[in-house]
Amino acid sequence: MGEALVDALARVRASSPHRRVVVLTPSAANGAFARRELAFATPFIRVHFSTPLRLHDELARPALRAKGRKPEPEGWLRHTLQRLVRHDDGLGRHGEAMRDPGWMPALTAAVQALESSGLGAGELEGLADLASDVGARGALLGRLLRGVGSARDAERIASPALVADAAAEAASRRDDVGVVLLGDARLPRSVARTLERYLRARPVARVALPGLDALPPARFGLTASAPESTTVIEVNDRAPEVTLVRTPDPLREIAEAVREAQAAVRAGVPLDRIAIVLPDPGHAFALGAALERAELPATWLTGPPLAETPAGRFLLHLLGLKLGEDGVPAWYELLQLPGLRLRARLGADATRGRARWRRLLARCGAYRGASRLCAALEAYREERRAALAEDADAEALEREEAAFGSLLGALQALDGAVDADAAKPLGAWARDLVRLLAEWWTLTPDHRVLATLLESWGRSDAGPALSLVDARLTLADTLAARELLRGSLRDLALRVVSPMQLLGGAFDRVVVTGLQQGRFPRKPSADPVLSDALVEALEDAHGAGLFHSRDRAALERRRFAAIRSAAVGALWLSSPGQDLQGRPLLPSQLLLELESQARGERVGYAQLALDPRGSRSRSHPTDPTMALGNEEHLLARLHGPDADARDAALVGLADHRWARRLLRFHLALERLRRGERAADLRPYAGFVDPALLPALSGAPLRPRELAELVASPARFLYRRALGAYAPARLYEHFDPFASKLPVREALAVADDVLSAGQELAPGLRAGLAVRLDAALDRAGEHDAVLGERLTRARDGLVKSLVEADPHAGPLEPLPEPTSLAPDLPWTLHGGAVRPVGSGLQWLVEAPPGPRSVGKELAALLEAVAWRARTGEVTELRWVGATGGALATDYGAHAAEALDALTDATEFAQAGFFPGDLPSGLSLEREPTPRAEPRRGKKKRELEHAELRAILESFTDAGGVA
Repeated sequence: MGEALVDALARVRASSPHRRVVVLTPSAANGAFARRELAFATPFIRVHFSTPLRLHDELARPALRAKGRKPEPEGWLRHTLQRLVRHDDGLGRHGEAMRDPGWMPALTAAVQALESSGLGAGELEGLADLASDVGARGALLGRLLRGVGSARDAERIASPALVADAAAEAASRRDDVGVVLLGDARLPRSVARTLERYLRARPVARVALPGLDALPPARFGLTASAPESTTVIEVNDRAPEVTLVRTPDPLREIAEAVREAQAAVRAGVPLDRIAIVLPDPGHAFALGAALERAELPATWLTGPPLAETPAGRFLLHLLGLKLGEDGVPAWYELLQLPGLRLRARLGADATRGRARWRRLLARCGAYRGASRLCAALEAYREERRAALAEDADAEALEREEAAFGSLLGALQALDGAVDADAAKPLGAWARDLVRLLAEWWTLTPDHRVLATLLESWGRSDAGPALSLVDARLTLADTLAARELLRGSLRDLALRVVSPMQLLGGAFDRVVVTGLQQGRFPRKPSADPVLSDALVEALEDAHGAGLFHSRDRAALERRRFAAIRSAAVGALWLSSPGQDLQGRPLLPSQLLLELESQARGERVGYAQLALDPRGSRSRSHPTDPTMALGNEEHLLARLHGPDADARDAALVGLADHRWARRLLRFHLALERLRRGERAADLRPYAGFVDPALLPALSGAPLRPRELAELVASPARFLYRRALGAYAPARLYEHFDPFASKLPVREALAVADDVLSAGQELAPGLRAGLAVRLDAALDRAGEHDAVLGERLTRARDGLVKSLVEADPHAGPLEPLPEPTSLAPDLPWTLHGGAVRPVGSGLQWLVEAPPGPRSVGKELAALLEAVAWRARTGEVTELRWVGATGGALATDYGAHAAEALDALTDATEFAQAGFFPGDLPSGLSLEREPTPRAEPRRGKKKRELEHAELRAILESFTDAGGVA
């Protein structure tokens, strides 16, 4: 490559060796790679690397400045189109659909493509006589082009047509002796016209790249723009060594690609001579994680979208909260972002009690909006103050106050960080967002890239005033289209590139991922705005050169040829076998074409030989030298064929604290398999030490807790014995009927009315109305239809309870811990029963059926406790809030409950807790770690011998340690 560039420069400088030469490449990355290859070949001066688009703008800039025209600011076209679509009623049936914000990116790209092709409103409106869809689309786009042109004239912004005319006029006056063309890519028609006039006035040499030169020239591309007298210099075609591999799925493919790059480094290939090619940035995060595990530095010329980076998500999330996406879960998600600088912004106490924030927000209902959420927090704060003051728990009150204060401060500060009511130009919004990032977000690489982008927007206040809605839509569209680029080409690091960025480079190892149908090559698809029929009509009438769906195949072949042109050593091509859901994937057709060319005959999928790499059933490579990170390296050595390496890896694992515990676990399992039942095997055998259960030693339980032991011993163990709990539920949508809110409130009010000795019907109706209104207000719901439904539900519940005729009397919990039976270790306290003579009465959601009373375990166990305490319980009565009542005799059902509790007690005393485990549990406190005893040399050698023996027994039995 370098020698070809030297030859090309000598040809164009033959008449004037000291004048400047321009090397034109499709992109800036291509120019950087070509500059490096030229520097390897010879020293050079007065060689300027540029791109056709940059040259086009440079040629036009002086003339536009003389006419008083300014360049188009970022986002201006999108805002102008959005304003036209919203307020222009003459856009037809397509214009009605375009008012949806989701159409704006496609519509903006379509208008840019039309203007870059030199088409105006007249050409589009001239299609009105064609087929209905083509005519309607042409009329819509023509009207939009006319509106955009008027807006540009009003704001003195240079249009693409004006830029093209100025560039074409100045093309022949540039002080360049010659031009070297490197690579080929499709260009807009206006840029191609400027390039043709520029090349016609000076000598041109074209460097023919291997593989790419065999394809037809791109439409309006660099090759097509060169005159016939162009001198062609061919690069020496050194065919690379091609390896075709089959990887399990896209994620494991990334790991195998990094292993290949690691192998190249180990073979002595310089880091900057290795390229990893991503056909699209879909798996950029996975690649970054794999490179970090392998400790390989990388320069990213393509990367993940900025919208998916932490800083981008923070900005979009915060703006979304100000636009109504402000439910309780959304606020909590923002507060939990790890890069949020709460302490740096609000002080050292800004995160005190942060572990309590979820519980506090969960108790506030389903409010929307920061102001209402803060008001609900203040109300709940007063409730907690009163409750803790009554308990005289000063320490708990202090912790709760700290959590409330820090949470309220964070919510109020973040809510006031963005002015949602102001309308201002995009430049002003960009400056505000830069300040917002600097104040609230940690300085990270994605922060720097995002701030640089926003600062470029903030240099101009051209364009209409935007509301927060429009500013966020613009930001979201832009961040989804921009990639996070990191590193520098001056760094000694491998390159992460897209296929077309390889043009002009020469790499000793090129690793390509994603060679599957639908991804590389992509599926041909028509533009949603510029349909194929419209493109064909414009081509027939004006030769516009717009992109047609059938052009996709040629573009994908050109992308693959760009990869081939840069590979001078080894080319590693990967095709994943399945997607992440396990569905089979078809290898890329480009692989078939490559194999057909190499063999000289047509090759089908049956003849395509792919070398398998990686495994879905194994997390480590078979060769330790291919491991990514220390963990994979140790595992690979443990499973390798070298006995000495296995022993050394085992010693390393046995000396690691966590790994040693895991190996002891496997040793315990083997001892259990042999029938051993020693006391030290209890933690590994699924049993629990009874000392963990304070309830077995007489600690009182509530009836519901003891009923949970009978129904699900495993849940009882985790919740009551180990202190584990599920995270509090955050409410965003509120449905009082789905949550049985009216029933629960009716039961609470009925208990209060009956305990006060009042008449049930009027007291229940008035109290329930107040409770339901308060619950709706707390949930932020004020819908009239919902209010009417709740009124009907309230009347129905009042009627049902009155007809069921619950007896009056106070609600009496068990006053002291009460033993259930002499032969059972359990004691009870609390409960919710109403004694009525020799009977007990409960208010429940619905009374149990005559054959299902045994399911009311909590009530039956409470009845057993009352019977043991008073000896007077003969009747049990359940009154349902939804209607009906059930009265039954005490004896049979209480005996069933005691029998079930006796069985559960035997399990608990044996330390066995079967059942389904609850999900999403967290521990209230961290378990106290036991200190690891110091081991002498003999004991350590004995442990190693035992562990080797157990691993060998697993291997003999076909198991895996």
